[in-house]
Amino acid sequence: MLHKKKVLMFDWDGTLFDSAAIKEKTFSEVVYSYLSSRNHNIIPKHVAELYRKHSGEKLVDLFQRVSKQYNLVLLSEQDLNNMTSMITKKNETALLEAQFFPDAAMLLTALKEAPFKIYISASVPKEELYPLAKRNIPPNILPRISDIFGNDPGFIKIKDHVANIMRQEQCGADACLMFSDDESDMSLSKDTGVDSVLIDRGGIHSGTSWKRISSFKDVVAQI
Repeated sequence: MLHKKKVLMFDWDGTLFDSAAIKEKTFSEVVYSYLSSRNHNIIPKHVAELYRKHSGEKLVDLFQRVSKQYNLVLLSEQDLNNMTSMITKKNETALLEAQFFPDAAMLLTALKEAPFKIYISASVPKEELYPLAKRNIPPNILPRISDIFGNDPGFIKIKDHVANIMRQEQCGADACLMFSDDESDMSLSKDTGVDSVLIDRGGIHSGTSWKRISSFKDVVAQI
């Protein structure tokens, strides 16, 4: 798995940070409270399922998916900004309860003395991600993280992140390896020529053809 790899890239939510369920709940609550008056058929449970299926996408794209799903008029920029702000505010409090996955902390600790370059490539804006990363990544490990990339205008996951890493590290895509809990990240990585591994702690991706592990302990064993 790690043979000939120089760069290890990690998704954040659901991969390193146990926040996926919290963000799913926040998203469904905000969407329901904001849009249910426009369509009374909106059900939080179904919105949560849609979020789970497409969680690697930008928030504004997820909002538009909901709009299309419920035959709403295309959401305005003001709608998108309002819901984004609402979610950001709710997550500031809700994510205080989230923690690092134990096997993720174990892996990053094991990588502390390893020769790999480590990057975080997330689908949330860096402005939201960076404070969480600083607060939750153990202080003795944080200096080992080469950079933390978010989904920002003109700098999107995974394509632009990979291009930036290859420039910084002067390497090709074949020297990089992406870890994520999201199958859409597997496809995006493949499009850039980067190998990827699906972290599937709950066994929900058993039918996939992607390379899959149930715990980062499998990676630690190879270091």
